[in-house]
Amino acid sequence: MFRATWKGLLGHKLRMALTLLAIVLGVGLVAGSYIFTDTLTRVFDDLFADSFAGIDVQVRRSFDADLGFALPDRMPESLAEEIGSIEGVEQAVGTVAGLITLAGPEDVVGGQGPPTIAGSWAETASPLSIREGVAPISDAQIAIDAATVEREGLEIGDQVTVLALGAPEPFRIVGTLGFGGSDNFGGATFVAFEYRTAQRLLGAEGEIDAISIVGDPSLTPEQLIARINPMLPEGVEAVTAQTAAEEQLANFKQALGFLNTFLLVFGFVSLFVGAFLIQNTFQIIVAQRTRELALLRAIGATRKQVSGMVLGEALLVGLIGSLIGVGAGAGLAMLIRAAFQAFGGDLPSTGLQILPRTVAVAVAAGVGVTLVSAYLPARRAGKVPPVAAMRQAFSLPSSRSLHRRTIVGSTVLATGAAILAIGLLVTIESEAIPEVALVGVGAGILFIGLSILAPTFARPMGRFLGAPLPAMFGTTGKMARENAVRSPRRTAATASALMIGVALVGLVTIIAATIEATTEELIADRFRSDLVVQSAGFGGAGLSPALAESLSSLPEVATTVRVRTGPVKVGDDVRFVGASDLSTYETAVRLEAVAGTISEVGAGEIALGREEAEELGLGLGDQLAVTFTRTGQQELTVAAIFDQEGPGADFLLDLTTWDENFIERSDQSIFVIFADGVETSAAREAVESVVDLFPGSAVLDQSEFQEQAASQLDSFVLLIYALLTLALVIGFVGIVNTLLLSVYERTREIGLLRAVGTTRRQLRRMVTWEAVIIAVFGALVGLGVGVLFGWAVVLALGEDSQLVFTIPTVRLALAVVAAGIAGVIAALYPARRAAKLDILRAIAYE
Repeated sequence: MFRATWKGLLGHKLRMALTLLAIVLGVGLVAGSYIFTDTLTRVFDDLFADSFAGIDVQVRRSFDADLGFALPDRMPESLAEEIGSIEGVEQAVGTVAGLITLAGPEDVVGGQGPPTIAGSWAETASPLSIREGVAPISDAQIAIDAATVEREGLEIGDQVTVLALGAPEPFRIVGTLGFGGSDNFGGATFVAFEYRTAQRLLGAEGEIDAISIVGDPSLTPEQLIARINPMLPEGVEAVTAQTAAEEQLANFKQALGFLNTFLLVFGFVSLFVGAFLIQNTFQIIVAQRTRELALLRAIGATRKQVSGMVLGEALLVGLIGSLIGVGAGAGLAMLIRAAFQAFGGDLPSTGLQILPRTVAVAVAAGVGVTLVSAYLPARRAGKVPPVAAMRQAFSLPSSRSLHRRTIVGSTVLATGAAILAIGLLVTIESEAIPEVALVGVGAGILFIGLSILAPTFARPMGRFLGAPLPAMFGTTGKMARENAVRSPRRTAATASALMIGVALVGLVTIIAATIEATTEELIADRFRSDLVVQSAGFGGAGLSPALAESLSSLPEVATTVRVRTGPVKVGDDVRFVGASDLSTYETAVRLEAVAGTISEVGAGEIALGREEAEELGLGLGDQLAVTFTRTGQQELTVAAIFDQEGPGADFLLDLTTWDENFIERSDQSIFVIFADGVETSAAREAVESVVDLFPGSAVLDQSEFQEQAASQLDSFVLLIYALLTLALVIGFVGIVNTLLLSVYERTREIGLLRAVGTTRRQLRRMVTWEAVIIAVFGALVGLGVGVLFGWAVVLALGEDSQLVFTIPTVRLALAVVAAGIAGVIAALYPARRAAKLDILRAIAYE
């Protein structure tokens, strides 16, 4: 039986190759996700180890790791001198660090990529080293990491512009930096200044952020900490270099875990889609091999042996496909790494990390999906009778009527919909059952139920879609339509793989269109200013406070409103607060006060959104405990409650309260209101003349503001589409596979058609339109499910989110057209193969 299994595989190479492709694509993304993130973890493990090499202890402000995006308070630089005088401390080097904007001769360095991190240069106890040139030792000198210098086409001696908290300043490049064994750190730009210059630029005169300590080799880090602790002020702690490295690595791994989960979701989606292709392939193979299977039964093979042979084929296909998928995953990880480096991220040359866990999970997923998919066809193969199946007219009876299928499918569909609804609409306090897991499980079960039900409407929908064909192509068109609906189970199974991919594309498209429409309406409703100035970079240093001052001095400008955002803790939850000069905030942004007056919120006070006030049970005059990274827990008085209209900050602070509790002084946005009587074009020209002096800033009016928000969302949507492409490719392969197997199955029929005068062109047209009907059927059902999912997600977010549910008709119509084109492409090879069949051999084929 093993030899029969092996020969069965070798005898049908093409159809098995197409099945292998589905497994390889799904397993490849699963394995690639693990390999890439494991490799990055190893790379950054080494980099963090290098960053603290030669350092025994670090002294820093204690901070809440959950608020890692906000900076803790700084320490007096005199503390480094005091620690340096302790017996056993050989070196105590104080350093400062922060974010800046760096511009070369033509453009901002880094563009939309990672931020530019600035720090003070230290000869010792520092992970930075000079690659070329010299260290910065004067006020006008700067050193930049070697990878950025090469990427931006800079050279030692070039002049760059630095923008921090003041006006732009010119600096001369005197050296290039290395970070441990790398020329860069994760794609971010690193620059170093002379110590006093760094303090001045970052607003840290007389202060430092950390102290790197090198101790006597005879002392352990723990002994060194015991000597240092007595002189540390409250809120300052000493930790070993190893602890500091592990904490930073843990934060990085947490972010990397999200990336890994994000990629794995699409890998398992691809495998889920591939399961439909695999099951359909084995169903057709079993139907085509009834006489072969019957012969095996006739010579003594039992039902279990025949079923085992089919499962054995599935096991071999799954195992081979999974192993190839692991190799494909390694290639995918290399491509992702190459793309990472192409966009400016320099990584040390560390080999790919293919851990045993990766291979085990990938192989288990690939083999498991294949065996589960092949189980029902294998059972059906075992039911082939030994004698009756050798009659020429014999065909396997359907194991289930469509009536029974309707009942089962409806039950499964209802179960999936119920689980999905619970995940979307019900708040579950238990961490053991996350809502997102329920959403995924519910969606998967719903898709399975829909695929079970699909044959019940495959025939009427197929005839409807193919209705124009007889009028267009006569008998050929009629035969294409009838072939597409001849076996509703096969049509549905083939379309199901494509249906899932299109449903997810439809869901993403609808959610994106809904967010875009909501954002557009929100900006149109709340945007009162004439212009908004924003940072052009992503996650960068923000806007210098000097920019707002310069804009305010323009005679064409009546008011400038600065806006900042930062993380805080309310209870155990991390939330983001907005801050502005609230006395003028409502001149730029429309807010409806429910209680109190927003413009009168001052120091030590806070304004809450209505939902937050209701959730926390707070009213005017009540105290709200808010935890800041810099100052810890503070009691703020609720001075106003406003009605939220869509997404935005639910907590608002005055700038005075912000300055008391945050180190950060840069602005996120600046709203500009023109003076009365000034022409719009002249006012904008005046604003742009000032903004042009500040690198990394952009001036936007309302329509441009809307376009920028939409473009940021579009970039993320394109990434989702790229990852969903694998699922769509598997659906495409499913159509090719089914058509090829269908051509084999109808060999004699095709020969008879050719014998009675059907031309090769007509045969190609017949197979092509059959594929188009199947593809469009899958796309329409998928889009229907996608619209339903999109509506459910919007409903789950609630009325208070103010999301404007939008169905992008043109985009969805294009998806259907694309599915039809995919059907034409999928039919090219099967149609060509059908047209090339020899007439006499085809007629004699059994």
